[in-house]
Amino acid sequence: MQKKLVIYETTHFENLSALLVLSSTYFSEVTVFITEHSCKQLQCIIKPLHLSLRINWVVQGKESNRAFIHQFFRHIFQSSYTHLHIGTLEHNKLLFAWHLRKLRHLQLSMTVHSINDYKSVLFRNIRDVSETMAKKILHNSIQHYRVLAPAMVNTFKQAFPSKQVCFIPGNFNKPTDQFIFSKNVFTIIIPGTVEAKRRNYKMVVDFFKIHIKDLLTYTPLHIILAGSADSSFGKDITEALHKLTDHDFFRVSAFMHILEQQEYETLYQQADIVWAPVILHTNGMRGVEEINAVTHSPGFITDQIYFGKPAIIPKGLQLPPQFAGCNWEYENENDLLAIFTSILSNKSTLMEASRKIRIACNYFRAENFTGALNNLLAED
Repeated sequence: MQKKLVIYETTHFENLSALLVLSSTYFSEVTVFITEHSCKQLQCIIKPLHLSLRINWVVQGKESNRAFIHQFFRHIFQSSYTHLHIGTLEHNKLLFAWHLRKLRHLQLSMTVHSINDYKSVLFRNIRDVSETMAKKILHNSIQHYRVLAPAMVNTFKQAFPSKQVCFIPGNFNKPTDQFIFSKNVFTIIIPGTVEAKRRNYKMVVDFFKIHIKDLLTYTPLHIILAGSADSSFGKDITEALHKLTDHDFFRVSAFMHILEQQEYETLYQQADIVWAPVILHTNGMRGVEEINAVTHSPGFITDQIYFGKPAIIPKGLQLPPQFAGCNWEYENENDLLAIFTSILSNKSTLMEASRKIRIACNYFRAENFTGALNNLLAED
């Protein structure tokens, strides 16, 4: 019998690319239920890959999440799928889980983005009760899981010792002929939506307020906030950085909209370096405490694998072991100043780091994750 996969993913389209690449050798076809915006962005990522896999797109337009879930399960009962993968489940969890109970004929798997939230039992309000009930059904129904950061594997095993779990990155490394370095200005990209709970933007502002004059003695600088800053917090951060542009040769780019994938990729590829001021200990959507890269998957890991750019990261952020020695780690402002001074004063420092990260990213190819896919899709 031909194996066919159906995927439900309405939020994190950037984490489906690697799964689709791997599916090319396992399934005769894949059907993806996805929002209209996410579909457009994901197609931008996979178009250069020229996949032989037959992909059917079922796109959520203006219908509600509830209506889209009903459509999803109606489609499954009218089709002949062998496998179902849940990419992201953020809305109407109990409705989804209740329908899932009827799919005993399918091999089920799921990507877990936040382990502590997935295991949490909360009763603060009606939504908490509903989601706690949903998670109990999911725990009983699903035996195979995928995480997006290597360190999450052991954490998940400790929380759910009877389950199978594997690490498959969101993206594989994007082939590129060469890195693009700015000739007249040094460009630093800070990726992600400009919000307080994910990244320490206050440290970014404070650092440049104090050290911008010294840094500009080496080279002109361009800071890119590569994510929507269309919030009161985002606008405050943007305004604070723009106030520093009265210094000659200092430029700031920020956006008041969600970036299209192609726009995001262009900004990322043209940057010289990434600064990822990730907050290690954070709270998830439901206020549950998470540890980035340990219990929660930061988007930075997916981006670094995909783009292969060296980065400045906080000490303690647990990246794939292949990236050891490829990035610069900091604990405080003094560390940051030493890192930027080293990079800006000697271009070979950045060139060597770029060489190392390109070598490290060579590991993230489909052939190195076929075993993980087999574990994810194995029969119970």
